[in-house]
Amino acid sequence: MSAILAEGVKPTLTELERFEEQPEGIDIELAAPAKDDPTSLHSFSMGDNVEVCSGDLANLQARIIAIDGSMITVMPKHDALKDALVFKPNELRKYFKQGDHVKVLAGRYEGDTGLIVRVEPHRVVLVSDLTMHELEVLPRDLQLCSDMATGVDSLGQFQWGDMVQLDPQTVGVIVRLEKENFHVLGMQGKVIECKPQALQKRRENRFTMALDSEHNSIQKKDIVKVIDGPHAGREGEIKHLYRNFAFLQSRMYLDNGGIFVCKTRHLQLAGGAKNAASTNGLALGFMSPRIQSPMHPSGRGGGGPRGRGRGGRGGAVSRDREFIGQTIKITGGPYKGNVGIVRDANVSTARIELHTACQTISVDRGHIAAAGGATGAVRGGASSYGRTPNPRAGANTPTYREAGFKTPLQGAATPVYEAG
Repeated sequence: MSAILAEGVKPTLTELERFEEQPEGIDIELAAPAKDDPTSLHSFSMGDNVEVCSGDLANLQARIIAIDGSMITVMPKHDALKDALVFKPNELRKYFKQGDHVKVLAGRYEGDTGLIVRVEPHRVVLVSDLTMHELEVLPRDLQLCSDMATGVDSLGQFQWGDMVQLDPQTVGVIVRLEKENFHVLGMQGKVIECKPQALQKRRENRFTMALDSEHNSIQKKDIVKVIDGPHAGREGEIKHLYRNFAFLQSRMYLDNGGIFVCKTRHLQLAGGAKNAASTNGLALGFMSPRIQSPMHPSGRGGGGPRGRGRGGRGGAVSRDREFIGQTIKITGGPYKGNVGIVRDANVSTARIELHTACQTISVDRGHIAAAGGATGAVRGGASSYGRTPNPRAGANTPTYREAGFKTPLQGAATPVYEAG
């Protein structure tokens, strides 16, 4: 018992929340320090609304107009009192009303700002401007404020939105940074608080890809729609991919800075889905430049030598080669207004390489149109694969300039081959 201090103890709000149950007959007073404590510090400032907590003028509301050391001058808010009054700091306590915009001066939420929604005897409840969550703060730790906190987006080696490793099998994304803790959105959609020392920044491969519900290849920065799960109906940009989970960001989602997590099988690539027949051939064509080459067998659909560049007899993929290479403008969807070049196409979907960013996206054929009239016209023979970077080179290909009949050595299956 000799090690226990029972007098002059001022419990913090965290300690009170931990021991929420209050014994009968015991009144825990938090509003003001002891009257006979001359060394007590105060956090009063000019313009604060205060209330007298002791003496004959108890419960009198006033406004601070001057502070001189340990003497505070206030102007009473009472019709019968017109003169300024002087009080000691321990005779006053801060007074707030519902609707006041305040700033937290100390404690766990130091630096946060918010709007007061509820005033209780010894605590104030406000809604944070940053997180829109309710915060419980002692009145002495608040101050009237017109500015709004912007928060921090980096702390040490971590930044807001970074993917971090929680354990060998679990990752998460930082959605809020505090002075001592990070709020991390896990793979199961729950936000947990972690110490920075317990986290490890995860290095990502920018070429990481996954498959959506229609077996389309999706990767970082793709725009997708959520078609199933708790976030069905939302649309967002892929920020991170990990195994079969995708972390998306949407401006229309207010929680966690707009970041939420979904399973990749619940997503659909925006701009239209590929049909089942094109999954095996067309998707692979996007991954390998060699497969898209006119000299590669799969470029002719796997048919016989008389395919004439339009796909052979055995082709499973119907590729629209007349459309490949044209400059187009996107007229609908999230990339509306962008201009790009068609890199691959079938009857329903086109693969577009954007001019404004090093990015190739899939777009529904109904959402594109030729840009600049003749700019996107197909030049050369029956197929765009017959074109070369230099139009004056005739039917030559860049790698077979000296070959006999100027063919890519593929027999009669060339775009501009003429018998005789």
